Amino acid sequence: MRYKIAGWAGLLGVLFFVGEAIVGGLQIENYSHARQFISETYASGTPWSDMLRFSGVLPAGVLFTVFAFLSASKLSVPRRGMIGFIAFGVFYGLGTVAAAFFPCDFGCDPGQADPTISHILHFASGTLTYLFTPFCLVLIGVAAEKWPNASALPKTLLVCGAIMFAGVLVLFLFPVDGLLGLNQRIIEGAALVSIVRCSQYLLSRKASMVPV
Repeated sequence: MRYKIAGWAGLLGVLFFVGEAIVGGLQIENYSHARQFISETYASGTPWSDMLRFSGVLPAGVLFTVFAFLSASKLSVPRRGMIGFIAFGVFYGLGTVAAAFFPCDFGCDPGQADPTISHILHFASGTLTYLFTPFCLVLIGVAAEKWPNASALPKTLLVCGAIMFAGVLVLFLFPVDGLLGLNQRIIEGAALVSIVRCSQYLLSRKASMVPV
């Protein structure tokens, strides 16, 4: 039963996350998914900030955390897989929860001259999320090679981890004006694809064959 709960939690979390980004972008005139951060859709001062944070971002974070922690308890062979899932739950799951409670200031400018505490905490949690999540995906991907009938799942996770790591390097070290939003969506997309693929595996009968 926990396989099913973990799988559905992952898929629903992705739906909440993507849904917030789409709906949030519609409320801001001339919003560009290629140029602007996702966080700008629910930043302080935007019309639907509270609604989007607590009905979109927060549920997504909670569901990602449930997905990761339950997966850690079921898909824990070898130990690196358990560590990878727990770390994923902490940095990506709880990091998303933190983003809901600590939105960035209007415009989400990382170099804002006089930021609020919420703005500072938002970018601090986001930085930790992006720095550690790629390594979590690699750990899970390596562990997935031991799961029965996992098919291409290990390679998918490793590729997503590599894409996320490359995206983070570009975002932090070589940011491209006008493409920051696209860069972030590539990073987030790699994490979300990983969640979807793991969730599909958990919802299949193959996952029940994993020894614990």
